[in-house]
Amino acid sequence: MPAAPGSNAGKKLLADYAYGRPGITGTAKSIHDEAAKEQFDESGSMVNGKKLSTLDLDPGNYRMALTVTDPETREKRFGTISFHVVADSGSQMEAWDIYDDKLVDYVNKGEADYDFGVTCLAQDDKPGAAKALQEALRKDPKNALARARLVDIYFSQQAYDKVVQLYSQPALTATTEDQTIVSLSDSFDKTGNTKKAADIIESAIVLKPESGPLYLALASYYQRLGNAQKAEELERKGKSLLASTPPSL
Repeated sequence: MPAAPGSNAGKKLLADYAYGRPGITGTAKSIHDEAAKEQFDESGSMVNGKKLSTLDLDPGNYRMALTVTDPETREKRFGTISFHVVADSGSQMEAWDIYDDKLVDYVNKGEADYDFGVTCLAQDDKPGAAKALQEALRKDPKNALARARLVDIYFSQQAYDKVVQLYSQPALTATTEDQTIVSLSDSFDKTGNTKKAADIIESAIVLKPESGPLYLALASYYQRLGNAQKAEELERKGKSLLASTPPSL
């Protein structure tokens, strides 16, 4: 129930942000912040914001995990969000003349469609990208890169049922990007199957035991499944892995 008016005066919540590029060592960053509990409205809701500079971030996919702690009760809540940093460059792409006997395979196996889809993504043409990547998958159902990019597109559109359909028979490997794994599991979670989401992350951790973001994602699922103790253990493990990640050279 919402707290009585004035009961939150002078009280704060602790917010810890951990973000970086999934699977890329040396990109993890963390920020500690506080939020006044007086910001809660009468219904018990709070809207708060945090501005993060992306000027020193390399282009690519990023994942952020947020942990909010009530220092009085030690109660915790977890959340995750994905974002993408693009290069601010107006330079033209180089033109290539290709003389290659394998050019036919490049077209017939969907590689050309995949490259076109990535180009569409760079221009923020998601419908065009989705169409090209679907064609790449039709020509080569084992094209993991095309599948991963489609996951990103569908997840950003909140088309979680399409993500689930893409991985109706998940084939995760040690090279599958953390971002793709978490987007897949989040899609199961958002379609009402949190247990399946947790199972996917647990299977992925067997393949990628040093991935801090995967442990943090799993912690959020266990929290929603009602196992707060397990969630806290996983959160500690995830933060420990992020903290121990060596810087990239």
